[in-house]
Amino acid sequence: MIVNHKFFRLCPGISVGPFIFGSSIENYFELELQKMKLDLLGVDGFDSATYHIPDLGDKLDIITLDGLIYHIITDKYLYYRKKNLIGRMFTDTKSILGRKTYDKRIYEECTDEYIYYFNEEGIDLWVKKGIVVSATCYASS
Repeated sequence: MIVNHKFFRLCPGISVGPFIFGSSIENYFELELQKMKLDLLGVDGFDSATYHIPDLGDKLDIITLDGLIYHIITDKYLYYRKKNLIGRMFTDTKSILGRKTYDKRIYEECTDEYIYYFNEEGIDLWVKKGIVVSATCYASS
């Protein structure tokens, strides 16, 4: 499978590829999105769903809340400044993002996995043994 990088370009806090945070998922149905499952993100009164693009496999999950793009999760590709942040050393990724401050928490189920929160950029990086293994992207605060 050839990777189409346009789907994985990060514009921090605004979008991943063509997917703009806060926009209606219906705007992207021409991409033949498949609804994977209904979720309930722990928020009463909101409908949530997870979508993906079949041609990309399971490389990109689009999470919606009441039909609007809320989060995008990827564990294979996330390009910023022409560099893939996934699979890279965290120290390199931090430099690419240009940030020195972030919040860090240990992932409860696993002591060697950490979550680094870059709230101003709208990205959480999941890091295991110093390597970025996945990212959750969202509208910046």
